[in-house]
Amino acid sequence: MKNKILILIGILLILLIIAICMILGISSKSNINQNQVSNNVQQDRTFNEKTKVKSATAYFTVQSCINKYISYVEDKDLESIMQILDSEYVEKNNITTANVLDNVGDIPEGSITFEAIQMYVEDIDDNNSKYYVSGVLKELGGLERESDNIINNNFNITVELDYENMIYSIIPNGGNIDG
Repeated sequence: MKNKILILIGILLILLIIAICMILGISSKSNINQNQVSNNVQQDRTFNEKTKVKSATAYFTVQSCINKYISYVEDKDLESIMQILDSEYVEKNNITTANVLDNVGDIPEGSITFEAIQMYVEDIDDNNSKYYVSGVLKELGGLERESDNIINNNFNITVELDYENMIYSIIPNGGNIDG
């Protein structure tokens, strides 16, 4: 059991380091003309339409956000869960720290990880995108992937990324995955 926890912590640390490196890499390229980048990105983006995610960077960034959320729920870290839940979701469902665990879905304790199977993105505007994700929750069984135990094979969640402020929010059981 202790090895499982150490492996999960190691995986989470690696994902966190990758995410930090990506963030630092993005912010360190400030010498690029922002208007030029924005125009190039805008040509490739379609707003308010779901498209299948093709970028490995986006895929792993969103998956890392989901795994962070899952670790907060597993640890019953109520304050952290409240901080990353989508504010509209919290308001609509009257969520408080007293009832947050009742509103975030059933995630058992243990060495749980999420693996995305399908991921779609909807660009809301130049700075915000919603990722609709469907995948599986697994309890890690050790170093061999075959020993992983699938807990939920239809776990749906929505992640909203705010690129300008470099923050994200989570909508549990969120959204329609169909593109």
